[in-house]
Amino acid sequence: MAALYSYDYALTLSAEIALVWRSRWTAGKVLFLLERYMKWPELLVFLYYGSFNSSLPDCHLLYASITYSLVVGVVIADVILVLRTWALWDTSRAVLISLSVLMCAIIAADCYLVQDHLRTITFFSISEVDPRAAQFSDNSFCLGTAHTTSVSVMWVSVAVFELVIFVMTAIKGLGHFHEQRSSLISSIYRDSMLYFIFLFGSLCLHILHPR
Repeated sequence: MAALYSYDYALTLSAEIALVWRSRWTAGKVLFLLERYMKWPELLVFLYYGSFNSSLPDCHLLYASITYSLVVGVVIADVILVLRTWALWDTSRAVLISLSVLMCAIIAADCYLVQDHLRTITFFSISEVDPRAAQFSDNSFCLGTAHTTSVSVMWVSVAVFELVIFVMTAIKGLGHFHEQRSSLISSIYRDSMLYFIFLFGSLCLHILHPR
């Protein structure tokens, strides 16, 4: 995962420097940079979580840090999607308010679900499951199991929000195909559709196999 993320970062760094770093500061730029660079600390914690021996309390702390970081990343991504959809709908106030209310409701529900998940998760040593497996791994801890379906429910709520965004984008996109607009607008619609397909597939995997 670290290699894939580093490779993706290297591929887009030159475009980022030219198009983002040299542009004026806006809310969109701040959100982009937060979403782009908050993953590095999360990645370091994740690597430590899976590579070094830790006590059971430390396992819970590391896992909670990764989980909350993931939630923050989802929130930032959703804010970006709301702003983009608002722009596609000609900065309609009704669209902005409706999506903002829906997003806030889902965020509140997700925070509760994450708390419930962290409250019930139990960590254990790999030697408790299979003593022979412990002989092949220096990392004896940071294995855990949850006793609720909170994470699956959380991903369902995120998927519902993404579906709403997709439908609203598709509605405007269908109207766009009957008009002559710039290639930039066409790219936005095309990328939106591709983003939704891959993201929705990823969310389905999280729902079926929550970590």
